[in-house]
Amino acid sequence: MLLANGKLAKITLPDQTHWILLSRESVTDGPVKLAGTSVVAKRWNDGRAEVTLLAAGKVECGQLTPESEITATKKR
Repeated sequence: MLLANGKLAKITLPDQTHWILLSRESVTDGPVKLAGTSVVAKRWNDGRAEVTLLAAGKVECGQLTPESEITATKKR
């Protein structure tokens, strides 16, 4: 599913959801807030989450809130 005028892809699987942002935008979808140019967020139904910043940006996914000027990954 594409959101935010095609700037955010949301993929929902039986046990997890993935959000992929490939645009210089700030987008919110439910529990996820993405800002930057290249961001991937994954959230499992059991509460685990993983976010990856492939370029400078900021993510809020549950309790994970990394912000970086370089590539970074954080899991919880």
